Amino acid sequence: MKNKRFEIKNTLGMFDLLKGIIMILVVVSHTEGLIPFLEKYHSMNELFSNVNIFVLFLTFIYMIVGQASMPALLIISGYGFRKTTNTKCITRQYRSLLQPYIITMAIAIIIHFFSYLFLYGGLRSSIKQTVSIFLGALLGLPKDRYLLNFRIICCGPTWFLLALIIATIVFNFLANRYEEKKLLLISLFVSCIGWLLSFTIPLPWCISQGFISVFFLGLGYYVKKNKLLISFTIKKLFIGILIIIPYLISVNITSYFDMANDLYPLGPISIIANAIIGFLIIYVFLLLNRFNGFLSTFIRKIGRNSLYFLCIHSVEMVAIGGYVQYMFVHSWWKGNPTLRSAIIISFRLFFAIVATLLFVQIKDRIVKARKA
Repeated sequence: MKNKRFEIKNTLGMFDLLKGIIMILVVVSHTEGLIPFLEKYHSMNELFSNVNIFVLFLTFIYMIVGQASMPALLIISGYGFRKTTNTKCITRQYRSLLQPYIITMAIAIIIHFFSYLFLYGGLRSSIKQTVSIFLGALLGLPKDRYLLNFRIICCGPTWFLLALIIATIVFNFLANRYEEKKLLLISLFVSCIGWLLSFTIPLPWCISQGFISVFFLGLGYYVKKNKLLISFTIKKLFIGILIIIPYLISVNITSYFDMANDLYPLGPISIIANAIIGFLIIYVFLLLNRFNGFLSTFIRKIGRNSLYFLCIHSVEMVAIGGYVQYMFVHSWWKGNPTLRSAIIISFRLFFAIVATLLFVQIKDRIVKARKA
């Protein structure tokens, strides 16, 4: 009996595998000193002559997927977008995203005070550093800023929630006025405005990232409306890869597309290119949905709870993890950098996964108890 041809179908958890992988990559990308050789060499010739080509290839693939991970998540959000009134949209974003952001940062601020006091000592310095965290959370800054020589520390990975809130509200406003290709083009125009805003003074609440994200939401919405994922083929996948190769060549390994830090090497071209890469990555992972082993099932579970995972990782990173791993890398560990990174990643992943699953279990029990 012949095996049936695998088909991509619209299902509730169709993106869980990719979301789980992206959550793992988020933790990996926040590892101190993960790829130290990229900072050591000053030219591509020097890099290729001193680093194993296989290591470079894996690093390059990791960076491609890493750079496109946020666009991919936003495209997925656009895929699940449902048009509503502007008032309902704002209310929905407050309940589903802003409340988790506020709770996450409140917990992180409280834990941070005690962890900093324990690690470094000094009540005054602990209060000062915690105020820096509080201001970063209040202003929703995706990266550290200075105000009159006073450092304001960023809100960590939860910047993504603020960008998604702004993007969804703006896109909902546009979706109530435009449709299909016109909506997609106007979304790209808004994204270009966001890119221009990234050159201005530091803006609070991830405004520039939110405007840039509108295009990714628009692409996801357009893809769903036109059933592009379902009609896409392996042949089209390879064509898409060939189309994107010139961009990958023109932007070398040290030029990083990073929304949190407002890094867009080729401006709008980088935004469009990473949108295409994000779409291709989504399609590849939808093909991988044919596998249902223990590991893939476990990763899907992380993906289903990606919001909680991101919030818990943010608490860990902002409150204590950033300090501990910095001390581990620069003061405590003198051995192999690869083993050092493996230890850091393993501990942080273990904590984030266990804490997420525990939180979900407690939450489900509370919901059941209320219904009883």
